[in-house]
Amino acid sequence: MSCTTNLEIVEHIELTILFSYFCDEAKLKIQKKEVTNINNYDFNMKEIFFIILLAGSISIMGCSNTNKQKDTEHTTSISNNSPKQIDAKIENVDVEKFAALIEKGEGQVLDVRTPEEWSSGIIKGAIKINFYDQDFKSQISKLDKQKPVYVYCKAGGRSSEAAKQLQAEGFLQVYNLLGGITAWSAADKELYQ
Repeated sequence: MSCTTNLEIVEHIELTILFSYFCDEAKLKIQKKEVTNINNYDFNMKEIFFIILLAGSISIMGCSNTNKQKDTEHTTSISNNSPKQIDAKIENVDVEKFAALIEKGEGQVLDVRTPEEWSSGIIKGAIKINFYDQDFKSQISKLDKQKPVYVYCKAGGRSSEAAKQLQAEGFLQVYNLLGGITAWSAADKELYQ
Protein backbone atom coordinates (compact mmCIF):
# COMPACT_ATOMS: atom_id res chain seq x y z
CA MET A 1 0.00 0.00 0.00
CA SER A 2 1.23 3.45 -0.80
CA CYS A 3 -0.57 6.43 0.71
CA THR A 4 0.18 9.77 -0.83
CA THR A 5 -1.36 12.30 1.50
CA ASN A 6 -0.60 12.95 5.14
CA LEU A 7 -4.29 12.44 6.01
CA GLU A 8 -4.27 8.94 4.49
CA ILE A 9 -1.08 8.04 6.35
CA VAL A 10 -2.51 9.33 9.65
CA GLU A 11 -5.76 7.37 9.10
CA HIS A 12 -3.76 4.21 8.44
CA ILE A 13 -1.68 4.71 11.61
CA GLU A 14 -4.80 5.45 13.67
CA LEU A 15 -6.46 2.24 12.48
CA THR A 16 -3.35 0.23 13.30
CA ILE A 17 -3.17 1.74 16.79
CA LEU A 18 -6.91 1.17 17.34
CA PHE A 19 -6.63 -2.50 16.33
CA SER A 20 -3.60 -2.96 18.56
CA TYR A 21 -5.47 -1.35 21.48
CA PHE A 22 -8.45 -3.71 21.12
CA CYS A 23 -6.16 -6.75 20.97
CA ASP A 24 -4.29 -5.62 24.11
CA GLU A 25 -7.57 -4.95 25.95
CA ALA A 26 -8.86 -8.41 25.05
CA LYS A 27 -5.68 -10.08 26.34
CA LEU A 28 -5.85 -8.07 29.56
CA LYS A 29 -9.50 -8.95 30.22
CA ILE A 30 -8.87 -12.63 29.58
CA GLN A 31 -5.83 -12.60 31.90
CA LYS A 32 -7.82 -10.86 34.66
CA LYS A 33 -10.63 -13.38 34.07
CA GLU A 34 -13.10 -10.52 33.60
CA VAL A 35 -14.61 -12.41 30.70
CA THR A 36 -17.09 -14.95 31.98
CA ASN A 37 -18.72 -15.90 28.70
CA ILE A 38 -15.98 -16.49 26.10
CA ASN A 39 -18.45 -17.16 23.28
CA ASN A 40 -20.12 -13.78 23.79
CA TYR A 41 -16.72 -12.06 24.03
CA ASP A 42 -15.54 -13.72 20.81
CA PHE A 43 -18.64 -12.44 19.06
CA ASN A 44 -17.89 -8.86 20.19
CA MET A 45 -14.26 -9.15 19.08
CA LYS A 46 -15.42 -10.42 15.69
CA GLU A 47 -17.63 -7.35 15.33
CA ILE A 48 -14.79 -5.04 16.31
CA PHE A 49 -12.37 -6.82 13.99
CA PHE A 50 -14.87 -6.56 11.10
CA ILE A 51 -15.32 -2.80 11.65
CA ILE A 52 -11.56 -2.26 11.76
CA LEU A 53 -11.08 -4.41 8.65
CA LEU A 54 -13.79 -2.47 6.82
CA ALA A 55 -12.29 0.90 7.79
CA GLY A 56 -8.83 -0.28 6.74
CA SER A 57 -10.17 -1.43 3.36
CA ILE A 58 -11.75 1.97 2.75
CA SER A 59 -8.46 3.65 3.64
CA ILE A 60 -6.53 1.38 1.28
CA MET A 61 -8.99 2.02 -1.55
CA GLY A 62 -8.55 5.76 -1.05
CA CYS A 63 -4.78 5.37 -1.36
CA SER A 64 -5.13 3.25 -4.49
CA ASN A 65 -7.43 5.78 -6.17
CA THR A 66 -5.00 8.61 -5.43
CA ASN A 67 -2.16 6.61 -7.01
CA LYS A 68 -4.23 5.92 -10.12
CA GLN A 69 -4.87 9.65 -10.48
CA LYS A 70 -1.12 10.35 -10.28
CA ASP A 71 -0.33 7.62 -12.83
CA THR A 72 -2.58 9.33 -15.39
CA GLU A 73 -1.29 12.82 -14.71
CA HIS A 74 -0.02 13.31 -18.27
CA THR A 75 -2.75 11.35 -20.06
CA THR A 76 -6.15 12.83 -20.77
CA SER A 77 -9.06 11.30 -22.63
CA ILE A 78 -10.22 13.47 -25.48
CA SER A 79 -13.75 12.97 -26.73
CA ASN A 80 -14.45 14.02 -30.30
CA ASN A 81 -18.24 13.48 -30.12
CA SER A 82 -17.72 9.84 -30.99
CA PRO A 83 -17.97 6.70 -28.90
CA LYS A 84 -14.27 6.02 -29.42
CA GLN A 85 -11.98 7.93 -27.03
CA ILE A 86 -8.40 8.81 -27.84
CA ASP A 87 -5.66 9.36 -25.26
CA ALA A 88 -3.71 12.59 -25.61
CA LYS A 89 -0.16 12.34 -24.38
CA ILE A 90 2.90 14.43 -23.64
CA GLU A 91 6.22 12.68 -24.05
CA ASN A 92 9.45 14.25 -22.85
CA VAL A 93 12.21 13.17 -25.24
CA ASP A 94 15.95 13.64 -25.56
CA VAL A 95 17.70 15.32 -28.50
CA GLU A 96 18.24 12.13 -30.51
CA LYS A 97 14.60 11.03 -30.34
CA PHE A 98 13.40 14.59 -31.02
CA ALA A 99 15.60 14.74 -34.13
CA ALA A 100 14.38 11.33 -35.29
CA LEU A 101 10.74 12.37 -34.87
CA ILE A 102 11.30 15.57 -36.85
CA GLU A 103 13.12 13.61 -39.55
CA LYS A 104 9.98 11.52 -40.16
CA GLY A 105 8.29 14.70 -41.38
CA GLU A 106 4.91 13.78 -39.91
CA GLY A 107 4.55 16.56 -37.37
CA GLN A 108 4.84 20.25 -36.58
CA VAL A 109 7.94 21.71 -34.94
CA LEU A 110 7.01 24.47 -32.51
CA ASP A 111 9.52 26.98 -31.08
CA VAL A 112 7.98 28.80 -28.09
CA ARG A 113 10.94 31.09 -27.36
CA THR A 114 10.96 34.88 -27.69
CA PRO A 115 11.84 36.79 -30.90
CA GLU A 116 15.18 37.75 -29.34
CA GLU A 117 15.98 34.07 -28.81
CA TRP A 118 14.89 33.15 -32.34
CA SER A 119 17.60 35.41 -33.73
CA SER A 120 20.24 32.95 -32.46
CA GLY A 121 18.78 30.25 -34.72
CA ILE A 122 15.87 27.80 -34.84
CA ILE A 123 15.38 24.15 -35.67
CA LYS A 124 14.64 23.71 -39.38
CA GLY A 125 10.96 24.22 -40.24
CA ALA A 126 9.96 25.43 -36.78
CA ILE A 127 6.78 27.44 -36.33
CA LYS A 128 7.58 30.38 -34.06
CA ILE A 129 4.97 31.26 -31.41
CA ASN A 130 6.18 33.30 -28.44
CA PHE A 131 5.02 31.58 -25.24
CA TYR A 132 4.68 34.98 -23.55
CA ASP A 133 2.31 36.42 -26.19
CA GLN A 134 -1.13 37.24 -24.81
CA ASP A 135 -2.73 35.35 -27.68
CA PHE A 136 -0.51 32.27 -27.36
CA LYS A 137 -3.53 30.02 -26.81
CA SER A 138 -5.33 31.28 -29.91
CA GLN A 139 -2.15 30.96 -31.98
CA ILE A 140 -1.59 27.33 -31.04
CA SER A 141 -5.23 26.51 -31.71
CA LYS A 142 -4.54 27.23 -35.41
CA LEU A 143 -2.13 24.27 -35.59
CA ASP A 144 -3.32 20.86 -36.84
CA LYS A 145 -4.49 18.89 -33.79
CA GLN A 146 -4.27 15.59 -35.65
CA LYS A 147 -0.53 15.93 -36.33
CA PRO A 148 2.16 15.44 -33.68
CA VAL A 149 3.68 18.62 -32.22
CA TYR A 150 7.40 18.73 -31.40
CA VAL A 151 7.78 21.64 -28.99
CA TYR A 152 10.95 23.24 -27.63
CA CYS A 153 12.23 26.39 -25.92
CA LYS A 154 15.63 27.42 -24.56
CA ALA A 155 15.98 24.91 -21.69
CA GLY A 156 12.69 22.97 -21.45
CA GLY A 157 10.65 24.94 -18.92
CA ARG A 158 8.40 26.97 -21.21
CA SER A 159 8.01 24.11 -23.66
CA SER A 160 6.86 21.86 -20.83
CA GLU A 161 4.16 24.39 -19.93
CA ALA A 162 3.29 24.87 -23.61
CA ALA A 163 2.96 21.09 -23.96
CA LYS A 164 0.37 21.06 -21.17
CA GLN A 165 -1.57 23.83 -22.92
CA LEU A 166 -1.40 21.94 -26.22
CA GLN A 167 -2.72 18.84 -24.50
CA ALA A 168 -5.54 20.85 -22.92
CA GLU A 169 -6.44 22.24 -26.36
CA GLY A 170 -6.87 18.70 -27.69
CA PHE A 171 -3.58 17.97 -29.44
CA LEU A 172 -3.19 14.20 -29.53
CA GLN A 173 0.59 13.82 -29.57
CA VAL A 174 2.94 16.34 -28.00
CA TYR A 175 6.69 15.78 -27.72
CA ASN A 176 8.72 18.08 -25.47
CA LEU A 177 12.47 18.45 -26.04
CA LEU A 178 14.27 17.94 -22.73
CA GLY A 179 16.93 20.60 -22.28
CA GLY A 180 15.50 22.67 -25.13
CA ILE A 181 17.60 24.33 -27.84
CA THR A 182 20.51 24.38 -25.38
CA ALA A 183 20.64 20.56 -25.40
CA TRP A 184 20.10 20.57 -29.20
CA SER A 185 23.11 22.86 -29.70
CA ALA A 186 25.24 20.89 -27.23
CA ALA A 187 24.58 17.77 -29.33
CA ASP A 188 25.93 19.65 -32.40
CA LYS A 189 22.57 19.65 -34.16
CA GLU A 190 22.07 22.20 -36.89
CA LEU A 191 20.29 25.55 -36.40
CA TYR A 192 18.82 27.74 -39.14
CA GLN A 193 18.24 31.48 -39.39
